[in-house]
Parts: sequence; structure tokens; C-alpha cells
Amino acid sequence: MTIFYAKKGISVENCDLRINANSEGLYARSGEIKITDSVVNIISESESIFCSNDDYLYPSPSPSEDPIVPSPSPSEDPIAPSPSPSEDLIVPTPSPSEDLVIQSQPDAVTISDVNAPIYGDESSDGDASVAYKIIIKNSTLVLVSGDEAIQSYYGDVEITDCIIDIDTTSDEEGIDVSGGNIIINGARLIIKAKENALEANTVKLSDVVFDLHTFGSYDLIDIDDATGFSLPGTFRLYSKSGDMLYEGEWKDELLNENNCLYVGETQVYRAVTVHTHTYDSTWTTDGGNHWHECTNKWCPD
Repeated sequence: MTIFYAKKGISVENCDLRINANSEGLYARSGEIKITDSVVNIISESESIFCSNDDYLYPSPSPSEDPIVPSPSPSEDPIAPSPSPSEDLIVPTPSPSEDLVIQSQPDAVTISDVNAPIYGDESSDGDASVAYKIIIKNSTLVLVSGDEAIQSYYGDVEITDCIIDIDTTSDEEGIDVSGGNIIINGARLIIKAKENALEANTVKLSDVVFDLHTFGSYDLIDIDDATGFSLPGTFRLYSKSGDMLYEGEWKDELLNENNCLYVGETQVYRAVTVHTHTYDSTWTTDGGNHWHECTNKWCPD
């Protein structure tokens, strides 16, 4: 069962959201998925975060052909209520609306397959002029996915100032964008994928501390257009057996003729930032210990 499903878009704002789904976690068929100022933990048997643009590519199914989506009735945007301190929150199923908004949940909201899914609008067709994107800002995401963890068809994935921790449990990609781009500005990015860690038309990484690892026989990063691509900072590259192949900064010759990471003739299966601490002069203490904090907000330690 998909937990959050919307035809036009999904917005998660200021939430601590925990999802356990036996299908997709967040699924928008025709619009943007936006996650801002939130902590999101998703365990899903299919895509954790999926923006499909189905309605632009295919005709909308009739109610009899789509057993998941109920007949819509107008309502206001559904807003999940604040949880009671004394009990777990079970989010009720709202009437369908054009956009699904889950906001202002500073305490944990836990949603699992025993609850009904929450639906957005299923009444209007997709629009080719709509930007089909996944936008994640100032948030922490932990995704354990049985399919691609983050997937978008024909729309960019934009990540800004986030901590992203991805583990795919089947032969699928970490972040997969068909016909679009992956743009990450400011992040701690950890991806353990059975297929490509990153797959897109282009990949742009800036101010990113990363640990990217593929465990299959696939390329670590799969990009169609390598113009301007680089891994930021100083990093180490490893072979499938775990041998270090390279340490240093980016060189264009690390991409082969197929735009895949290689050191000479050896395929790269893992890329890890070499992080150098920059310590604050102020002491931090927990009562029993004291230390200097690293001033880099993406410090992996």
C-alpha cells in the first residue's frame, strides 16, 4: 500500500515523519514533491519517494481500472493533526484534494501499512507545463527502499542543505532521474545501492560530503552528459574488493569514454570524501566529557 499518494503534488513541511510502506512511501503522479525543514524516515518495498509524471505520459485510468484511488470529492488540503503526547498518531484518511500538504508536526508522526493511505486529487489530468520535480531542503532523510530510493521521471531532483542516508535493498538505484538532472548543493550524502548510486542526465554536486557505494556489477555513477561533472573536495576511490585506487581531487580522466568512474582500467565501486576537521575554539561538554566540535556542518563524524 502506498502511504501518501497525490495526483498533483506532495508538500512535507516542518515534520518528523516516519513511514513504513509495502509499496511507495511518497508518490506524486503529476506535480512536485517538496520536503522542507523536516526529518523523514521511510522504509518501503517500492520507491521511497517517487514523482512519476504518469498522467502526462499515459491517459488517466478510469475508476474501475485503478483499484487504489477512491472517487474524489472536494475538500480542503488535508493537514495531519498534532500527535497527543500519550498516544501514537494514526493519521486519518482525508477526502481527496488537489495538493497533499503535511505540515507543522514537530513531534513524530508514525504511519504504517495498518493505516489507510492519504490521497491527493485524482480528478484532473496532468499538464506538460508543470515542473515535475523532487525538491528537498534543510531536511534529514533516511530511506530504506526495495526499489529506487528517490526516483523522478522527466523532472530534476534538487537537494539543498540536507543529510541524506539511502540504502536500497534490491537491484535498484539510489537516486534515479530519467530525462532530468540531479543537483545537490550542500549535503552529507550516504548511498548504499545495489545498482548505480546516482543516475541522471547530468549530476551537479557542490559542498557535498559523500560516501557512495554500489554493491552490484553496475557503475557507481551513470550520467548521460558529463559536461562540468566533478566530485567535490578530496576523496578516495575504491575497487569492488575494497582496494584504494585513488586519493586526491577531481581529474577529468577519472571518467571513461562512457562517462563512468574508472581509475585506469579498473571500475570504481565506492567514492568517499576525505574530510579534514576544522575545530571550533569553544569547548563542548555533555557533563562527563568535553571536546571541540568540527565547524563543517556536513562533518561525517
